[in-house]
Amino acid sequence: MATESVNTFKSRYAYRFLLDEDRDKYAILNIRKLESSVRDIRSGEILGEVRTFSYHGGWIATRMYGFSLLRCPVPDPDPKVNSAHINLLHDVLKPIQP
Repeated sequence: MATESVNTFKSRYAYRFLLDEDRDKYAILNIRKLESSVRDIRSGEILGEVRTFSYHGGWIATRMYGFSLLRCPVPDPDPKVNSAHINLLHDVLKPIQP
């Protein structure tokens, strides 16, 4: 795969996804925070932001429930429905209509 170095941004908008930014804060509870944001690079303004949490339980949750992953908000079981993080991109970055 070819790569190219650039000195300036080619897009006006930036998408950022962070996993476990506050891991030390939630580590003992086995909770992970996931954050996504869309920012206007020129102005620095945050155009949209979403946070979700997942609980990875442990051996007790696995024994009691048969699984150890719970999410908030609960994702839609329909595979055609996007996650909150994907919806952020679709809701904030609208294509220009010709």
